[in-house]
Amino acid sequence: MSATREFHLREIAPATYLLTYTLQQDTKLTRRATIWQRRERDWTVLYRQGTLVSDPTLNVVIHHPRVDQ
Repeated sequence: MSATREFHLREIAPATYLLTYTLQQDTKLTRRATIWQRRERDWTVLYRQGTLVSDPTLNVVIHHPRVDQ
């Protein structure tokens, strides 16, 4: 089962937005970031990244400092 939460959207340039969120897939937790740009009538993904935060099946827990803005 998958669930998303903690969505944040920030305009970083004209018609360009950074979307960040957390994705829970069963026991695996990742933080995701996607940069979207509006070009005429279409949206284009310029960049996408997912960073593993924890995965008990791999015995991995990663702690990142949280920056609230």
